Amino acid sequence: MRGVFPPLAGDPLATGDARNAIAAVALGSHGPIVVKGVAYDGVMPGWSADLNDDQIAAIVTYVRGAWHNHAPSVSAADVASVSGH
Repeated sequence: MRGVFPPLAGDPLATGDARNAIAAVALGSHGPIVVKGVAYDGVMPGWSADLNDDQIAAIVTYVRGAWHNHAPSVSAADVASVSGH
């Protein structure tokens, strides 16, 4: 939804440094961001208290490969290095 939820297709957060995508899912995100020229200022809760590292890795890997994104997958060890599990 334009102006409400930022797109994940081609978003540098999804396709760039995997640590940033992992941090957003595991630890959450808040504050203003700009994606494709549109400003968003929302809150996304972190999921590390509810999901294990394998589950977070699966989510991040899906986002990095869906919607014509072509970023490499991530592992549970990658998640653990960011989330501190």
